[in-house]
Amino acid sequence: VIGEKSAEETANKINIYLDNFANKKIKISLIVSGESLNYALMKQYKMQFLHLASLSSTVICCRCSPAQKAAVVKALKNWSDGTVLAIGDGANDVAMIQEADIGVGISGEEGLQASLAADYSIAQFFYEFHTLFADSVIMDSWSLVMFNIFFTSWPPLAIGIWDRLFPFEVMIDYPALYHLSQNSEGFSLKAYFIWAFTGLVHATVISLIAYQTFKNDVIWYNGRVANYYVMGTVINIVPLEKENLFLTK
Repeated sequence: VIGEKSAEETANKINIYLDNFANKKIKISLIVSGESLNYALMKQYKMQFLHLASLSSTVICCRCSPAQKAAVVKALKNWSDGTVLAIGDGANDVAMIQEADIGVGISGEEGLQASLAADYSIAQFFYEFHTLFADSVIMDSWSLVMFNIFFTSWPPLAIGIWDRLFPFEVMIDYPALYHLSQNSEGFSLKAYFIWAFTGLVHATVISLIAYQTFKNDVIWYNGRVANYYVMGTVINIVPLEKENLFLTK
């Protein structure tokens, strides 16, 4: 944390951190206050600060003005040969977005100022729980298509055609047997919510077990590592087996 009140104190703190972490391969996070950032970006201290920032996994600048945000981006552009990307969602991010090589504006509650000044504009969104920002489908395309064709449509159709509690002759001779369907005893609103809750619990348990099993990678005998398609296949197959067991009861 760099939150000093003077240029000399800020420079001393930067040098201390450089001495402590320059030759150590550990992950560190750097937090800089807005006041200290002014001193860190001064010409005589800028290179040391950028060097320290490059050693950090995460750099957080607190309470920065629009000019400070743009100054950080400009310093990074001059110091690095890479491309600098800036992402913002409000009017105070416009200067930073315009200074960057690539500017991305997020349109949302903060207004459209950032989006109008950016090279690219995206809508506000929420991260998912496990997949974070990934939009990849956990199953490969063929498995997804086959699941929708064979396992979504065929089982209900097969049950409707061949699954009978009694032969036709018995059903004709004993009309009282129709009370089961006439009174909705087999499927009611209560049964629907029970099935929906059961399906949610089973899906959660199956997904979490598969995730915990594959999150640290599974190495096969040939040295290959199971990717997320393998986990998706497991998540796909287990519910099918559960469905078969449920239908055979």
